[in-house]
Amino acid sequence: MISQEQVAGLHGTIAYDRDGDRIGKIGAIYYDDRTEDPAWITVRTGMFGANETFVPVQGAQIDGDRVTLAYGTDLWLRSGAGPSRARLSCRTID
Repeated sequence: MISQEQVAGLHGTIAYDRDGDRIGKIGAIYYDDRTEDPAWITVRTGMFGANETFVPVQGAQIDGDRVTLAYGTDLWLRSGAGPSRARLSCRTID
């Protein structure tokens, strides 16, 4: 599990899928209201980062300024993945 301390500086960092392909820049980080653990991030995708897609944090790995997600782009980009029933809070990160 990625800790709050690890995600603190991720805003604007490039996210990669499990195959090492660049996805886009990390936008917001969403926390589970009950556990306060990071649960989802948004990644800016598409032309000029015009789209923002929810991606689960679970299984992601952070190595310096590189964030590698546990899933392939095809899984979450086409599925419309995102928090449905979870209670989340978003914190602004500077």
